[in-house]
Amino acid sequence: MPEPLRLKLITGPQDLPLTLDEAKAYLKVEDDDTADDALIVALMRGAVRHLEAFTGRALITQTWRLSLDDWPRRRAALPRLWEGVREGPDIVAGQDFIEIPRPPLQSVTSFQVFDTSDAATEVVGSTYFVDTEGEPGRLGLRFAKTWPSTTLRPHDGIRITFVAGYGDDGNAVPDDLKAGLWLLLAHFHENRAACDQTTDVAVPRAARELLRPYRVMRL
Repeated sequence: MPEPLRLKLITGPQDLPLTLDEAKAYLKVEDDDTADDALIVALMRGAVRHLEAFTGRALITQTWRLSLDDWPRRRAALPRLWEGVREGPDIVAGQDFIEIPRPPLQSVTSFQVFDTSDAATEVVGSTYFVDTEGEPGRLGLRFAKTWPSTTLRPHDGIRITFVAGYGDDGNAVPDDLKAGLWLLLAHFHENRAACDQTTDVAVPRAARELLRPYRVMRL
């Protein structure tokens, strides 16, 4: 089982992928009908949160902090069949990269380790590189480098602050994701009576199928 992700939103997106005018046009609400403007904006925010939770992605530029208790380890190989007595420990080698959740990754702004006295040290930038090409992005060791030898405090000994998202506005978001967002918004708008914290509103199948290829799976 992968270690549970401990993520904290530091700075939320400053914009929505859709404008209020676009949303009203899609929902066939007249421009001069402003009675439900606040509701439509709230439903847009809810649709974005649902989409990001379902796909594991970030749409509009936002800053997060990932906390880890220890350096990542390579997954152990599947056990082999043995005859007789097997001696010695199972050794799992250290992994030379850290996966950064919430793709697409734009940049890493801080990489800190905390010792047993809770003192923070910024990891030297020449130790690692930031891979923004793959999804999810990675923070990887450079050739012949090792993770800091600091004795980490038992919990939350590593903190990585990073920026994620497709861009600063909806123009950067892929069309498939925006189409799924339109469908979610329309569904929430039409079923507004059921859109509360105590009711599980079914997501339209068309929206799920549009979003499914963008889901980030953790193995």
